[in-house]
Amino acid sequence: MKSEKDIISTLTERLPTALGGRYEVKRETGPTSITGGSPDIVIYNQQTERYIIIEVIGSPHTDLPLATLLMVRRLKKLHERLDPDLVLVSLSRVPSRLKSQFATERVKVIEFEDENKLVSDLLEVAKVGKKTPRPKPDYPEVWLEQGSELANLGQYQEALEAYDRAINLRPDDPQAWYNKGNTLYDLGRYEEAIEAYDQAISFRPDYPQAWYNKGAALGALGRYEEAIEWLCRAWRAWEQLPDNRVLVAEVLRELGHNPEECAPQQRGKGFFRRLFWH
Repeated sequence: MKSEKDIISTLTERLPTALGGRYEVKRETGPTSITGGSPDIVIYNQQTERYIIIEVIGSPHTDLPLATLLMVRRLKKLHERLDPDLVLVSLSRVPSRLKSQFATERVKVIEFEDENKLVSDLLEVAKVGKKTPRPKPDYPEVWLEQGSELANLGQYQEALEAYDRAINLRPDDPQAWYNKGNTLYDLGRYEEAIEAYDQAISFRPDYPQAWYNKGAALGALGRYEEAIEWLCRAWRAWEQLPDNRVLVAEVLRELGHNPEECAPQQRGKGFFRRLFWH
C-alpha cells in the first residue's frame, strides 16, 4: 500500500510535466498542516494567479470526523489570504457523511485508487478551478498581508516582491521594511536585512523589534560591538515587557555582557543564527 510520502513524491515528480509551463509545483517542507504548518504540495497557476493546496492524509479520521474538519479549517485559515482551492487526497475510503461535510467546507476530496487516476483528477482540478484572475491589490496592506502569507509558505522571493510592492505604494511604511528585513534574514542575506531594518527604524525610530533583529543580523556577520549596541537598545526599551527583556538579557549574558553595561566581547557567529524576533 502506498504511503503518504510515496504519493507526495509521485505528485511532486509528475505534476510539473503534466500541468505544463503555466504552473509552478512546490513541495512544502516542515510540519504538516495537521499541526498548523505547511501543506504537502502547492500548485500555482501563473496565468490566473491562483493557488491549489494539496494535503495527503492516510486516513480521514473515520472515527473522529471532527478532528479532520478542524484540521481542514486550520489549513484554510492559515492560507486564507491566498484564497486557494483546497484538495484533500485520502489514501482510504472517506465516509459519505464526511464527504458531505467537506463539500460544505468547499474542499475537494479525492480518494486514491492509483497514481495515474490521481494525477488525472488533479489536472482536472487545476484546469476547472477558479479561472478568474486574482484581482490586483491596490492597497499596501493587501501586499503586506500577501507577503506574510508567502513567507509562511517558504516562498521567500515571492514574499520579497510583495513587500516591495507594498513599499512602492507606501515608501514610509516601517512594517513593510521590517517584514522585508525578516525575510532577507531568513534567506541569510544579512547585509540587505540590516539595510531594510535601517529603513524601518528611520520611519519609526522607536522600534525595539527592529533593533533586536538588526542586532541579530549584525551578530551573524561578526560585527559584535554593533550587535551588542542594538541588542542593548532593545533590552532598555522593553523595561515594561519583562518576558521580552528577559530574552534579550539572556542573549547579552550569553555573550558575556552585562545588560546594564553592554561591554563588547567577541563570540562565535553561530550563536546569532538562533537570534531572531518574529
